[in-house]
Amino acid sequence: MYTHLLEGIVKYSKLGDILIQGDFNAYTNTMPDFIVNDEKSHSSNDDVFYKFDISLPRNNLDNKRINNSGKHLLNMCKESGLRILNGRTTCDLFGRPTCITYNGCSLVDYSIVSNELFNSVGFFQVHEFTALSNHCPIVCGILSNIVKSCNFSSKLEDLPGKFIWSDEAIELYKTNIQSKNIKDKFNNFIQKDFGEVNEMVGEFNSILIETANMSTKFIKRGKPKRNKSNKTQKNHGFLNRKDLRISVKNYEKLVNKFPFNAEYRKSFYTFRSRFRRRCKYEEKQYKEKICNELDNCVESNPKVFWKLINKLDQSSTCKTNESLPYNSFKEHFEKLTLEHPEMNRFQENVTKIFESLKAKLPFNNDINELNGVITPSEVVKAIKSLKNGKSPSIDFISNEMIKNGTNSTMESLVKLFNIVFNEGIFPKIWNESLLVPLHKKGSKADPGNYRGISISSNLGKVFNKIIHARLLKFTQCNNLISIEINY
Repeated sequence: MYTHLLEGIVKYSKLGDILIQGDFNAYTNTMPDFIVNDEKSHSSNDDVFYKFDISLPRNNLDNKRINNSGKHLLNMCKESGLRILNGRTTCDLFGRPTCITYNGCSLVDYSIVSNELFNSVGFFQVHEFTALSNHCPIVCGILSNIVKSCNFSSKLEDLPGKFIWSDEAIELYKTNIQSKNIKDKFNNFIQKDFGEVNEMVGEFNSILIETANMSTKFIKRGKPKRNKSNKTQKNHGFLNRKDLRISVKNYEKLVNKFPFNAEYRKSFYTFRSRFRRRCKYEEKQYKEKICNELDNCVESNPKVFWKLINKLDQSSTCKTNESLPYNSFKEHFEKLTLEHPEMNRFQENVTKIFESLKAKLPFNNDINELNGVITPSEVVKAIKSLKNGKSPSIDFISNEMIKNGTNSTMESLVKLFNIVFNEGIFPKIWNESLLVPLHKKGSKADPGNYRGISISSNLGKVFNKIIHARLLKFTQCNNLISIEINY
């Protein structure tokens, strides 16, 4: 190994300074890694380019006798002009052990740098021992004058919060929306004359949101929270996983404080072994449980099946360093709405279709099928087609709030929809939507690999369903749409 290291040192030293870091399995005690009294053994007249080794004392808490690997390492340092950082820096003045095992502790992990680079070392540190490995992490920092330019740009915002609707919350919502306080507010809404449509929609939404706040909790959607389960662990002949983990952490601290204490080391490795066995046992139980759940619901309940699949898909939840700023997505999706040859042809085709429909349709404002008053039956039919579990838009109104309050809100909804229909003004909040970029394939740094999902107002969708049902029925009854244009 040291022969290959020397070859690499000779090769890369021509390009710059050298830093080597890792497990050398070498016991070096405090033996020098430089030539002692080098300036006395060489004359300056022999080689004007020769650099004398400087005496640099080194500390080491590991007092084991030097082994063969240690001899090779020290000789390599002397031949190539490298210096060991362990026991020579402010963060590691005493040469802390880097490997702690069942039998003892030792210093076998080193950071070695070129002699010219030694003064540029910012710090060298041996971190605390953990249960993840027998070796302590070692870190070395090099001072540099490189300035990294940072482009600060705003990131995409998290989706707005939403109400959580369980079966109990829905039942409570049904009760609260029929309370005297809420009924009085809906009665005032029906009797009040509103100056504009946006004001009317805002007041209606505020009544629903107030009822929802009385019935369930509102959560902010950002970073996913860890699921803290309080389920009791079954005792299978030894402590449960939580207790074992606590024991491992406690002995881990003791080993860091007293690395040469054999009793602490023995207890640590005993509990760590039991903890790992327990984790493997619970992992096996969990996998069997998931497989059984997938088998049971693959045909009976596809929604639960795919929910489990998405939960197990680590690629959908893992974090990535690839992140796009807000402006990148904004510019990308704005370009999609600009003039495009194919889009122009599509618009021209749609315009021709509507012109042909307009020619067939006699201009008459008294067509009751299209211009009649919106009835409660139309509203009920549109609401019944809504699906639960859909994300709300910026107005926070979910389908659960609309569907489970129909009896109390019907008169208010009929008034709201008729005023919007008669005035011909679509409320501003219904026109606004959330654009969620959904990654489909390829690099996450390319905005073109995302599909934009638009989340619009659920209340606005109910109104659109009513208008759509009228138009569809009218065109079908009058044979205005042929098969070839029924896109």
